[in-house]
Amino acid sequence: MTRGGGAGADTDRGAEPGPSGGPAAGRRERRSRRRGCFRWILLTGLLAGGFGLAGAWGMDEDPMVDLTVVDGSTRAGPCTVVWTDPFTKERRRGPFSCAGHRDPLLPTYEVGFVVSYGPWKGDLYNSELKGSPSNDVVLGLQDAAELLVVAGGIGGAFSVHHRRRRGAAPARVRTAPVRPGSPYPTPLARRAARASLVWAGRARRALNR
Repeated sequence: MTRGGGAGADTDRGAEPGPSGGPAAGRRERRSRRRGCFRWILLTGLLAGGFGLAGAWGMDEDPMVDLTVVDGSTRAGPCTVVWTDPFTKERRRGPFSCAGHRDPLLPTYEVGFVVSYGPWKGDLYNSELKGSPSNDVVLGLQDAAELLVVAGGIGGAFSVHHRRRRGAAPARVRTAPVRPGSPYPTPLARRAARASLVWAGRARRALNR
């Protein structure tokens, strides 16, 4: 019964979970999370830059249209205009941000641009990019992309540099434990002392001959 109980106790002890790695494992996990965070920041910046670049290319394709001011406004600022939609060929009427200072021969003439992409297709805006939220979205994506790419690139470069410095650090020299009462604290000293004793014995035997 005692042996069986001892075997059971040994089995129970063997089933206990061991340590999970301690502080070193925690530090490695935190470094891995930081590297992953910088990668995601850089990736998000690149995606935002891609969407912003696509929007900028779309803006280059926006058609220019002739507008007719119908509310009698002659100053710069809000006005009401009519124009022909270049996509549907329909006559449309809506608000616009007029530039003002028009030619006296053409007092009701203005020029605008129509958005050709995304959910804002058909929106009207002026040469200063006022009138449609599409331009604010595109410019915001470009600004966000610059900030995220810079932050992710600098953070990732710092992380790589720190990791390389830690990898290039000289390894710690492990010394053998000193036996109590030993006059030679290191293995090299013990080997030197042993060699000197061997040579001293050989010299003594040679003199006795």
